[in-house]
Amino acid sequence: SALTRFIDMGVEPFLVASAANSIVGQRLARRICTSCRVEHDATVEERDFWAKVTSDPLPMTYTGRGCSLCFGTGYLGRIGLYEVLSVDEEIADLLVKQRASNDVIRAHASARGMSSLRQEALAQVRLGVTSVAEVIRTVHLL
Repeated sequence: SALTRFIDMGVEPFLVASAANSIVGQRLARRICTSCRVEHDATVEERDFWAKVTSDPLPMTYTGRGCSLCFGTGYLGRIGLYEVLSVDEEIADLLVKQRASNDVIRAHASARGMSSLRQEALAQVRLGVTSVAEVIRTVHLL
């Protein structure tokens, strides 16, 4: 939405299209502590969220019990979740000629291989790096 926000602020679309090479979105998610990580039965809320955002089966989920290393939180450190939009000629045309919406630009970028923040977050859950609860807390509105 960064491209269309510039336009909404009054910057001419041709200026936005010619000046932007890429746009990066970022969220930080807490990393499950590896020293106290245990398997976790997903809650109803976590299962409902997973079913709503993907057709993939819910993988084994983990949580941190809490230990002296993570000061009882169950999390130790953070992991960056990134979404990178490369502004190609087609996106520039969508902005300048069609004044395309965020949804149209996102669909074009996804078709070209862009992974969304949500997709990146779900991948980290599948790897056991973070929890579904953390994804709901940090990324679920995206």
